[in-house]
Order: sequence, then C-alpha cells, then structure tokens
Amino acid sequence: MIDLIWYLCVTILSYLLGTLTYLFCSNSIMVNLY
Repeated sequence: MIDLIWYLCVTILSYLLGTLTYLFCSNSIMVNLY
C-alpha cells in the first residue's frame, strides 16, 4: 500500500515538474522572440 502511495506521489510530482518546465521554456522562447 505504501509503495502505491509513493508511486502516485512520484508520478504526480514528475508530471507537475515536467509541466512547469515546459511552461517555463515556452515562456522563455516567447520572450526571446519578441
């Protein structure tokens, strides 16, 4: 049970981190274009 909770936490954290990185990179690219 604990393993499942850890797996869910890691998956959600990695997903959020990837989303934040993607948004940050696209915002930086937009700023560089203008």
